[in-house]
Amino acid sequence: MKKLLIILLIIILGGTTYLLWPKSAVETPLRASESVPEVTMDCTMTESGVLDAVNSFRSEGGLEPVSLLPKLDTYADHRALEQNGMLDSHAGLVGAADELGYQKVGEIQSMQIGCHDSRGQVEMFRSSTAHWDSVMNPMWQDIGIGIHKGVLNINFVQ
Repeated sequence: MKKLLIILLIIILGGTTYLLWPKSAVETPLRASESVPEVTMDCTMTESGVLDAVNSFRSEGGLEPVSLLPKLDTYADHRALEQNGMLDSHAGLVGAADELGYQKVGEIQSMQIGCHDSRGQVEMFRSSTAHWDSVMNPMWQDIGIGIHKGVLNINFVQ
């Protein structure tokens, strides 16, 4: 008889069994009119974003900005493309100074690991003294930036 009364009570209350429990034990679901905040992540690396990031870091260090040089930009694009998603430890840089007509050509490379925008990807170079020294080298005047399949290739010239 007791079970029958409980079942009838549940039916009468329209299945709202939570009324029989303490309020603290009930989870409050989202109403249809409420929305969950959307979380967006920018994983976009762009040449202009990388250039802005490099120059921002150089400015913070009291250095002159570098300029995007079309000839060097084409070279950096080629270097990123030929790596096809794999770094080559700068092996393809041999002879670049003569090929491009500059005294010295520097290069830093990275693979995009995780989600980083352009600034975040450049900032990752801080973890390597040699790479960060290249970003912050005051002798560099011009830059070329290549991005292909997650490979970021940056070339500097003097």
